[in-house]
Amino acid sequence: GLPAGAVFAPGASANPVSVTFSWVPASADVGSHAVTFTAQDSTGLFATPHVINIEVTGDTTVPTVTVEQAGGQEDPTGSSPINFTVTFSEDVIGFTDSDVTLGGTAGATTAVVSGGPATYTVAVSGMTGDGTVTAAVAQGVAVDGVGNANSASTSTDNTVTLDTIIVSVPGVSRPALAILAGLLVIAFLWGYRRLSRRPQPSST
Repeated sequence: GLPAGAVFAPGASANPVSVTFSWVPASADVGSHAVTFTAQDSTGLFATPHVINIEVTGDTTVPTVTVEQAGGQEDPTGSSPINFTVTFSEDVIGFTDSDVTLGGTAGATTAVVSGGPATYTVAVSGMTGDGTVTAAVAQGVAVDGVGNANSASTSTDNTVTLDTIIVSVPGVSRPALAILAGLLVIAFLWGYRRLSRRPQPSST
């Protein structure tokens, strides 16, 4: 039989007879195909079958994708949205908000996709409490220019912790705050020790 989508069109009656074979292969047709033609004359006799081998080549490489914390995303963070970077190995189409799989313990509910066509930013919000937020991309949610669907995402670090009790001071970095907190603890302990060493008034 003919490959799917192929057209075999005999020409007008003549001697010799001509026919037209036309076929536009799809990406799923990549590989070897044998097409056999057999002619029959007006008396019913068949000619020796003639086989044409057709080799269809094309791009069969599926797009891979990674999901990571976006550059500059604080972790832990006390605010939303939480940003992730989604990077495909080639340009893709069809990647939308609903294609992001959210997880973690913070109960994230909303993902907004922007950018493209190979690198996207995903802004995650709608957390119901403190905890972790993760983002991933499932297999087959986007395709490249010839229709190859993506593989499932991989990640090195696609987890961000939301902690809304984090204390922040404008212009002061978290390491500086940690040092300041440590100094306050030391000062408190030193003061408490001095107070505990004071002579206590004797009772009469």
